[in-house]
Amino acid sequence: MTDREDTPTPGWRAVVHRWFVQYNPLYLISAALVLVGVTLLMEVATEQRGLFGQLSSTVVAELYAWALIASAAVLTRRGLWRPAVMLALITALYQCDLTLQTERSVYLGVPGMVASGLWLISFAAKLRALAWAMQFRLSRSALWVAVAGGTVQMLIPWILSKVQDHIAAPLLALMVFWVLAAGLWTFRRTESWSPRTAWGETVARRAARFVWVGWAGALIAHVLFVTEYGPPADRAFFIPLALVLMTRRFRTEELVWGWLVATLFLVAMVSPAHFATTAIMAASALVLRALRAPTLVSREVEAQDPYRAVLDVPTSWSGWTLAPSSPEAIRRLLAGAWTCLYLGVWTAGWDFGPWPEHVLWVDTLFLTLTVLGAWRSHCGLVLLPVCVSVLHLALVERLVPTPQSNLQWGLAAVGAGFGLLAVGLGVSIRLRPQSGHRAPSRRAPAAR
Repeated sequence: MTDREDTPTPGWRAVVHRWFVQYNPLYLISAALVLVGVTLLMEVATEQRGLFGQLSSTVVAELYAWALIASAAVLTRRGLWRPAVMLALITALYQCDLTLQTERSVYLGVPGMVASGLWLISFAAKLRALAWAMQFRLSRSALWVAVAGGTVQMLIPWILSKVQDHIAAPLLALMVFWVLAAGLWTFRRTESWSPRTAWGETVARRAARFVWVGWAGALIAHVLFVTEYGPPADRAFFIPLALVLMTRRFRTEELVWGWLVATLFLVAMVSPAHFATTAIMAASALVLRALRAPTLVSREVEAQDPYRAVLDVPTSWSGWTLAPSSPEAIRRLLAGAWTCLYLGVWTAGWDFGPWPEHVLWVDTLFLTLTVLGAWRSHCGLVLLPVCVSVLHLALVERLVPTPQSNLQWGLAAVGAGFGLLAVGLGVSIRLRPQSGHRAPSRRAPAAR
């Protein structure tokens, strides 16, 4: 993945080759001029009420993006990879709806809805065309994560304008979270049709990282723009969203549990209106942790010439990848995800005041499915949230009489102490090592 043309001998030809072949500034100037022209067209369109005037800037931007893709295809077929990568990056920038068509389409009614659908179709088609132009294949995760981001960007203005506020904000938070989580918990690979050099691999990796980070930032920028200048929505959900997404970088399961519990506790104390949404995001993070946990792997390095191998060169290297957790960890994580989902459904609509009351159908469904899951998985740990929920229900509904005198409190404390002793004994026996040291025998040593 290198340019075919060699650099000329030093002189004015080398300067021209460097600045107009390798680092051609005309591409950036062209993109900037088109962006300025599109911005001016948008200002004119705001003064007009015709449909063509409202969509003219978007049509120009789409045509220019397709022209960029065609130009990149010409350059790659001629072996000019460096300027082709520059055009590909500019195309990725124009994928971010610089004309704000998705935001303006909500005010155009049915024609605006049709225009948004056509924009999304063009978005997906340009991804395919750009991959063909740059001669690489997109993995399914790379394609669908990008399309999902474009879909969410298209739907955000419609959701905020058509859905009630108490539903629109949590739905918006979950949609943004799921798109960003899909990007973090997938590989999103791109494979070249032809072999790459080591430097070509480095350039491709840096360009891909720049594109994905830029698209994530563009999605967040669109959300902030819509909530600022469009229908109002609470943007405080970005804080718990970021806290939950941070678990992707945690290496140990214990740290994930502690971080999510602390996040839920903090949200419940500071912003109860976001607790249900945060609980559902935490459930999603635990499921993703079960299916794609950061795992340290070791791979062997094949020596190209075994007769000239250098002894100091390591024969294996270690690195992190995403792989399913162990069966025991999967049961724990899925049990925690089910509990967080239950909390999210239970606390839906809670914004302030005391803890919400129990919902009969939610408790019944949670109890039934939890007992069935414990029976099928032979994991009694999943019953612990059920016991806590039932105990809370009994205390709230006063099904268990509350101690009134010192005698009653003393008897309750003694009973709780014996109960915890039994639970501790059961836990110690249940969680004992399967293979380990046994208790020493008291038999007398054999005679020598």
